[in-house]
Amino acid sequence: MKTSFFLLLAIGVCLAFASCAPPERINEELLRSEIEAFLEEVAEHFNSEDLDAIVSLFAPDALDFGDGQHIVADQDSLKAVFAKHFEEASELNWKPEIVQVYFPSSSTAIMALEWTYSFVQDGKTIESPGLATLYVVKGDAGWKIQHRHYSFPPQTE
Repeated sequence: MKTSFFLLLAIGVCLAFASCAPPERINEELLRSEIEAFLEEVAEHFNSEDLDAIVSLFAPDALDFGDGQHIVADQDSLKAVFAKHFEEASELNWKPEIVQVYFPSSSTAIMALEWTYSFVQDGKTIESPGLATLYVVKGDAGWKIQHRHYSFPPQTE
């Protein structure tokens, strides 16, 4: 009787938390190719300074922050951040490279990126490597950036 009670309790807990469900089958090779294509799209829109297109690749409630420069949690503010940068810089050349990617499910990815970035500002070409983490989600409209954090290395004289 006691054993039956604990068995039923264990089954109930498993069902309640769905921890007994078989794990989702994830085709990491396919997802990685989708993510790489998505990053190429992000780079293309950013480098061409296509404000509406780059903002459309972020989820409506995305959180974006980096290097203490801004914390953005809505698309109007995100658009303003990109618009300011596009106004101040030209000849953008951002090239991301995936260092690590993890797929918690077939519709989410967490990435660590390194990038090279160059642009012209006030007539001077500026080059800088950088790092980022991205959390992206896949919905009916494709992949969207839900969270982005980036940083640049310390400037040396």
